[in-house]
Amino acid sequence: MGDAIHKQIFDEYRRDHAGQDILYDQALRTRPAWIRPDIANYTQSKIGEIKPFSSWGFATGEFQVTAGLAFANGITFRYRGHDFPILPRVPHGGPPGDWIEEDWQPGVRIIYPGQVSPRFQNWIAVTLFNVDGVIYYKRLYVPRPATLLVLSLLMLKEKVDVFVDDMIRDVRLGLDYGTELI
Repeated sequence: MGDAIHKQIFDEYRRDHAGQDILYDQALRTRPAWIRPDIANYTQSKIGEIKPFSSWGFATGEFQVTAGLAFANGITFRYRGHDFPILPRVPHGGPPGDWIEEDWQPGVRIIYPGQVSPRFQNWIAVTLFNVDGVIYYKRLYVPRPATLLVLSLLMLKEKVDVFVDDMIRDVRLGLDYGTELI
């Protein structure tokens, strides 16, 4: 199921970064095949990992981002004031400088792994946030379609509550939305 969720979150990422040179779960160009970040955006020179919101996700996500960045930015050995390049930097089309952690914030999005495989039809995943290049999600078992509807409505209510709170704050600060929104 993790592969299905990863692929769907990457599809969301690709939609938000249309037209950019992006690899999904592939070896960095010019690097060993075992260095495979979940997201390598060559246009923005960013690397990211997709992980479940769990102790395993916390333990492996940041390590994998750090390893990916180390290999992408090149490895140099310094001896007696001299630098000896062991592995050159992976070229990218982003701004000059090093590769950096992916900072894309997916927000709350519902992912349906059942669209990839019918075995997962009673599961959903919810994207949560990005911390230091690691995009976290939580998967949930949904025993009945009605439960999915209730979960979706609760998430929508939360979004509307945040919007209303923001509007109230802005009105108190003197921003004028006009009487039709108050």
